[in-house]
Amino acid sequence: MIGKSIKQIVDGLNNYLGAIYNPGLPSYEGEYAVIKHLKKDSFDANGSKKIAVNLINIEEDTIYKNQLNPLPPSSSNQLTHGMPGIAVMRIQMYVLFAFHPGEDSEKYAEALTLLTHTLRYFQGTPYQQISINGAGGVQQFNLEINYHNISLEDSHNMWSNLGGEQKPYAMYQIRMLEIVPEIPAPTVPIIQQIPVTIV
Repeated sequence: MIGKSIKQIVDGLNNYLGAIYNPGLPSYEGEYAVIKHLKKDSFDANGSKKIAVNLINIEEDTIYKNQLNPLPPSSSNQLTHGMPGIAVMRIQMYVLFAFHPGEDSEKYAEALTLLTHTLRYFQGTPYQQISINGAGGVQQFNLEINYHNISLEDSHNMWSNLGGEQKPYAMYQIRMLEIVPEIPAPTVPIIQQIPVTIV
């Protein structure tokens, strides 16, 4: 689900860039941006893929976390905590868009132009609807895409951890992707009943 969501976002970016640089092609899938593990040699020598998209981190959005409510006693008079559907997990992803700087000043300028177009694309489409085919049918999610600021120190640490030299980049926070469990919710017995006195 995470990979499919990022792919649909990247496909939208490729279509946007294709309409600018090479309009009229039947498909722009993978033409400019590709999802790939970012490392020192992420870009090939000829620079055919100019944007590497890498998932940096995910976080649970605890603000929207559901609470579980106990069910009333069952017909067998055994109190249970029914867990009526495990709470949906909503996550936010931090996705890095790194731009191939090339080997000379002209290629570097092209990378900065691509960066500008990418900023414009997400600034104009901060809300995107993602459709994913699953076992239960088609699921649709409304995602919020925001630019994520990184300090110079954090930027240095990030690129050091990635093991490569720093490249022109943009980091985006993508919010509200829902992770829905596919297993049935278990029924957990309550060990002791706490009497309630009404005054």
